Amino acid sequence: MTLEKRALPLPPGPRGWPIIGNLLDVPPKEEWFTFAKWGDTYGKIASVTVLGQPLIILNSASIAKDMLEKNSAI
Repeated sequence: MTLEKRALPLPPGPRGWPIIGNLLDVPPKEEWFTFAKWGDTYGKIASVTVLGQPLIILNSASIAKDMLEKNSAI
């Protein structure tokens, strides 16, 4: 019997490709326009995966502030 740590589900976001994830969806410049568009589509908290690394996108200043204040000890 092995103990596996299960990850919590990620917030909604655009579906990515195997291995590269959403690498091709994130533009190299002015990515905040894309993030804002995803915020309109998926909500104030969205997620993408780039090269296997999950990224959480916060599209609300108040949510970002709450996250920083509540998790500042980490």
